[in-house]
Amino acid sequence: MAVVVLAALSLVLTPATVAAQAPPAASCEGETTVVLVDMSADTDLSAAYLLAEVLGTACLVDAGPRTDSEVPVVSAALLATAGLRFGYVVGGPAAVSASKLTAALVWRRAAGSDRWATLRAVAAAAADPTALPRAEAARPGGIGVGSAVDSRYSAVSAGDFHTCALRTNGTLACWGSHDSNGRLESPPAGTFTHVSAAHAHTCGLRADGTVACWGDDYAGQASPPTGRFIQVSAGGSHTCGVRVNGTVACWGSNSSGRPSPPSGQFTSVSAGGFHMCGLRTNGTIACWGSDYYGLVSNAPSGTFTQVSAGTWHACGLRADGRVACWGNDEWGLVSDAPGGSFTQVSAAGFQTCAVRTSGRVVCWGSDNSDWFDAFTGQSSSPQGKFTQVSAGGGHTCGLRTDGTVACWGDDEFGQVSLTLPQILAVYAVSDGVSAVSTRPQGIADAIETAQSWFRSQTDGRHPVFTREGDGIYVRIVRLGPAPSNETWGEANARILREVRESLGLRRGESVAVWLEGRIDRSACAWAGSYSYVMVPIWNCGTNVPESGTGWPDGGSWLIAHELTHLLGAAQGCAPNVHDDSAHVTDDPRDIIYRGHRGPPASGDYVLDVGRDDYYDHGRDDCYDISHNPLLRVE
Repeated sequence: MAVVVLAALSLVLTPATVAAQAPPAASCEGETTVVLVDMSADTDLSAAYLLAEVLGTACLVDAGPRTDSEVPVVSAALLATAGLRFGYVVGGPAAVSASKLTAALVWRRAAGSDRWATLRAVAAAAADPTALPRAEAARPGGIGVGSAVDSRYSAVSAGDFHTCALRTNGTLACWGSHDSNGRLESPPAGTFTHVSAAHAHTCGLRADGTVACWGDDYAGQASPPTGRFIQVSAGGSHTCGVRVNGTVACWGSNSSGRPSPPSGQFTSVSAGGFHMCGLRTNGTIACWGSDYYGLVSNAPSGTFTQVSAGTWHACGLRADGRVACWGNDEWGLVSDAPGGSFTQVSAAGFQTCAVRTSGRVVCWGSDNSDWFDAFTGQSSSPQGKFTQVSAGGGHTCGLRTDGTVACWGDDEFGQVSLTLPQILAVYAVSDGVSAVSTRPQGIADAIETAQSWFRSQTDGRHPVFTREGDGIYVRIVRLGPAPSNETWGEANARILREVRESLGLRRGESVAVWLEGRIDRSACAWAGSYSYVMVPIWNCGTNVPESGTGWPDGGSWLIAHELTHLLGAAQGCAPNVHDDSAHVTDDPRDIIYRGHRGPPASGDYVLDVGRDDYYDHGRDDCYDISHNPLLRVE
């Protein structure tokens, strides 16, 4: 069917015929579905006409120029039409950004590596448009301290699933995830001069020249040596830095000789996936580690001003501004390097990007991610002038000349959205059950009461929830029928899946679900670390969220308890952890003391009584929930 549709379309909707038409007068009254497109892009508009025809909707809305962060006023009014539930956006994030997508709708995106590929993607989806991938809308309300959209930066670094940036005041902000489970550890406090994000860890150079690393440390990659450095670079499972005397030190995995740098003096170093390259003081390049694809032996001769090691290829910037690349040439990573003069280059796994002397960013390689087997758009760079670019796993980020950060590509974990993580509150109503009209407000009040308690325990920090205006944003989801003989684990997984699909949530986004109904388990609530909280309201009648009640009533204690688990408490390495590796045993006042069913007789609840179990314990051998970015000042 796709071939027939595309062939028919080519006869009547060529870019020339589309350009000759006036933009359609959209009518969204009575429609449930909208198609959003930049109408100045002729080929994308052709694809949008086809998609609207397939969907049977007359609601075709102009997204406005790609350089604008918001849709035109007329388009905003159309998107607010009552009854709209589903949205289809034509073009990648660089063409139609997430900030233009109305959060109230469930969005899907039709995009390809170029505009003709987008047209083909629409034709291929003609039989089933719902097969198109979900698109994430920008979240409503404030996004908390550390928002990239509210700050100016001096550098940015894209890792595999997360991004970190250096503010102009020297502090750090990170967003996304350190791994595929949605976990992100907050950067340390203090002033830094450099930051480098890698696969599952990050390192920064403090103002005093010492190195600080955080994230995964399974191979010692986040355990830097003492001493002062002038630069640091985080790689796959290793890290390298240039000491003040010009020598290179590496730490972490020792496979392929990665931690064994050559002698001599260097001005910079770049740690790749399986090899490292450094720039000597005379401008020549030296590489070491794995020589697969000639990563080491094929390093070019000559004088360079910069070098960047990717996963299986590397690129350098010659003294005359030309880019030279070597190693794996899949997706044209080596052979497609453009000509011209550049000021900086960044190599990753699927793409390489560079900044021209004009300030324009140019990327080459793949626009797909092998991790997600889908179009991600990390090579589709936006317009504008940049001073720096950083290529990551399935996304890319750049620093504009005005000090703002722009990211594009895969946003599965929020690594592109430039927002710190938040928890989304959801009221899920079981099939055949009547919703309680006061329940959303009761849920919001229970959250805010629990947040107030957290602030009293943490010098002003609390688990951050998505807000709308001045209140907690509680989304309502009506669930489908439950299959017969469903186990509690199957019910838990089904409800979470339906909630995420209904709201178009990213895989790594945290949710707290209050279920109007029951799950066949002898527990009032439970949590999955870094991922979700589930509260089946009918399981425990004493913990029903009720508006106007104070701590610890109205379900506020229960959600505080589960949020503590969501933040990562308590790890098995905690000295007073219970055998279930989730609760503690040292003091009945502890919010996650094993077996509590009500306020402790000895007094009010405390977050980690002894400060040695899971919060603010000051040790390096056990995860501390104070490092979770969900727990912060808002």
